[in-house]
Amino acid sequence: MYAKCGCIETDRHTALEVFYETGDRDAASWTSLIYGLAVNGMSRRAMDLYYKMERVDVRSTFVSLLTACNHGGFVGEGRRVFYSMIQPKTEHYSCMIDLLCRAGCLDEAEELIDKMSDESGGALVHVYCSLLSATPRNYGNVELSERVAEKL
Repeated sequence: MYAKCGCIETDRHTALEVFYETGDRDAASWTSLIYGLAVNGMSRRAMDLYYKMERVDVRSTFVSLLTACNHGGFVGEGRRVFYSMIQPKTEHYSCMIDLLCRAGCLDEAEELIDKMSDESGGALVHVYCSLLSATPRNYGNVELSERVAEKL
């Protein structure tokens, strides 16, 4: 709750204070704080906290990590996190593709979408739309835009 409200470090109750006072931290507490740090402009601290994690449910944690990489512009670390996963899910692909699009790595984003062939049509449409919206507006890659439009 404190992290969602932006109370990461203040004079009163804070997300960090509650987190560190909790003796038995589960995946939800680790992931909530990582995500809270990420969306409150503390992406480096979010990544550092991940590296300190003990046993966690990594599926939801990876979404938070990729969000931290996305908000912080950490393309290399985003790649490392994404490719360390054994079986990325749609939400992981979506975060990674968004990160690559924002960084201008459009060909890499397209290749990653192509690897999602076993995903549902709705998921593919969503990530192709993300790629299509980034392509001409931000990078002027008309050829890629046409390819993606045909796939859609």
